[in-house]
Amino acid sequence: MAPASRLRHARGWALPIAASVVGGTIFTATARVRYRGATGAGVALDAVTRGLKVALIERDDFSSGTSSKSTKLVHGGVRYLEKAVWNLDYAQYQLVREALKERKYFLRTAPHLSMWLPIMLPIDRWWKAPYYWAGTKVYDMLAGSEGIESSYFLTKSKALDAFPMLKRTDLFGALVYYDGAHNDSRMNVSLAMTAALYGATVVNHMEVTRLLKDDNGKLTGATLTDHIPARDRRESPEITIKANPSNMGLIDPSTSDGRVIFFLPWQGNTIAGTTDDACTITPNPLPEEEAIEWILSEIRQYIAPDINVRRGDVLAAWSGIRPLVKDPKAKNTESLVRNHLIDTSASGLITCAGGKWTTYRQMAEECVDVAVKEFELLTKPFKNAPSISGTDIVDDGAILDGTCQTHNVRLVGAHGFSPTLFIPLIQHFGVETEVAKHLTESYGDRAWAVSSLCELTNRRFPARGERISQLYPFVDGEVRYSVRHEYAQTAVDVLARRTRLAFLNAQAALEALPLVIDIMAQELGWDKNRQGLEWKESPLPILGDPNHGDIVASLSTRVPRILGLGTPRAPRAIIVVTAHWLEGHPTISSAPKHELYYDYYNFPEAAYSLKYDAPGSPEVAAEIRAAMLAEGLQPKLDAKRVQVSVLESEDPAAHFRMGAALSKLRDSNVAIVGSGFASFHNLGILRRLRAPTNHADLAGFRARSDTWNVALSQL
Repeated sequence: MAPASRLRHARGWALPIAASVVGGTIFTATARVRYRGATGAGVALDAVTRGLKVALIERDDFSSGTSSKSTKLVHGGVRYLEKAVWNLDYAQYQLVREALKERKYFLRTAPHLSMWLPIMLPIDRWWKAPYYWAGTKVYDMLAGSEGIESSYFLTKSKALDAFPMLKRTDLFGALVYYDGAHNDSRMNVSLAMTAALYGATVVNHMEVTRLLKDDNGKLTGATLTDHIPARDRRESPEITIKANPSNMGLIDPSTSDGRVIFFLPWQGNTIAGTTDDACTITPNPLPEEEAIEWILSEIRQYIAPDINVRRGDVLAAWSGIRPLVKDPKAKNTESLVRNHLIDTSASGLITCAGGKWTTYRQMAEECVDVAVKEFELLTKPFKNAPSISGTDIVDDGAILDGTCQTHNVRLVGAHGFSPTLFIPLIQHFGVETEVAKHLTESYGDRAWAVSSLCELTNRRFPARGERISQLYPFVDGEVRYSVRHEYAQTAVDVLARRTRLAFLNAQAALEALPLVIDIMAQELGWDKNRQGLEWKESPLPILGDPNHGDIVASLSTRVPRILGLGTPRAPRAIIVVTAHWLEGHPTISSAPKHELYYDYYNFPEAAYSLKYDAPGSPEVAAEIRAAMLAEGLQPKLDAKRVQVSVLESEDPAAHFRMGAALSKLRDSNVAIVGSGFASFHNLGILRRLRAPTNHADLAGFRARSDTWNVALSQL
């Protein structure tokens, strides 16, 4: 059994209170509960399994907000326990106990989307070992028996074996404890889909534009507007780094400003974070370069000096707004208790705020309890519970008698899940081993359905499953499954929240866009205009920079910092090699003065007022020409421009020799800047190749592009 396709509606319509949950608000019978993301989907599942009539409405997509931008941890909170002890704070202690209990339920109800993760605490002084040892043992004790290994100590040599990139100096040893990790957006989607399978009305990309009230000011319904086709955006203060992660995470409990930072293996990459600052509420927090640089700086403090973690190693970045309950006594966000509150307004709107991913289920249970009591709702046993999985032989232990059973209700895909499920997938469908493991860990027993939706490859192996990116195990069948069974309505829904490609590698997500749009067009019957809208709206949001909104800040802050402008290490000259200037031979500007031309569009207005009054340099131009002549090139001096051209031939070998020639000038304090992002400059080609008559050429272009990207990622 699978959820029905997303409901089709008119552009606007009214929803009666008798059947409603609003994506920020739940209406059940006469109850209205406002929430967001994970908690909202959890409320829908809790309410529907108590026999209540439920509708879940999400303004954007499931997990499009902060719920998809978490640390990916399912944790009790070691640092909260430390605060509880040192500050004699019972609220922090209670938070840890509750979270550890919820962690157990979390991993039990969604074993395919969550897992145990060993986390290392590096220790730089001998006297810290007993301190942290005692703390982790108390953490183990509070967790009780969950069938996992208890915390343990590692000597320096063992710690380096487990985490080879760790800095050897100032390392005494390490303590390892266990917490949970999960795939947050897929967890959120699975909650919503499970609620739908139990009978809830579930819809995304639908906004509540007005709440309807009776003459007494009580809520009676809501007016909704459909946002398909709709925009979507990406965000940023955790980052994904190109690395070879171990199977162990690492937490630094004492950063330069007292915040905790982590490095965790996730989906084949390493994620690092996080910052934690007060902010202005906005629906679309944009990446802050300062936060990314701070994270990288803290990483370098723990990584061996021979490993250079560069800004270019950041493959993706995101941020979200954490919903903290305000405490007037708290000095900063770091000291706030991660608790939650539930409030009922005079009009009958129940609001749930605060909390964290780990405790979503408890928050949902309490919300429904309040709604049942406040509005005298009649819960009832759930007769004929649906068979929501691919197997009938597993009983999840849920007794749907009208009480809360979400601690036992397994999510879709969990019933027939086994860590070895990938083996029969390989045997039956002929998918790649990496792909089979990924499908097993992302869809559980639904991996059978996903695999069956993969097209034949016309190759001996793999027999099925065309990757949408050669760098990652996401395949075409996932796109079809997302549309048919998980309500995906935009390319970003698929790339960011059904698969996690946009969070793992923004560049790879952009390159996967043509294939994803093609498959979705076939599934949803998109016409040319609808496909064009996806092309218009999807590329820049995936990269976390809608309409280049951050370019002015980057040019005014990050670029000068990288080049050392205004400091003793400032270069004596800057060479710009740009894809905006094509010539038959390498061409070099040699004018003593120059003008600035703008050959782009759709940038912020401030970008067109940027001026760069630095003079040209005939002398540096002569040095460049001499260096290129030495490499066997035939450069020309051109007095009309202030940059170095690239070649119309697009010959990789010739461009490599140009780079080799220019690199020698670094020894004489000359900075070299490459201008032109490959994917942006390829968008025109991609659009042209998407025509049905050019699909064969598109496949060849993808193959060549993937070859280049793999080679570059290994530099």
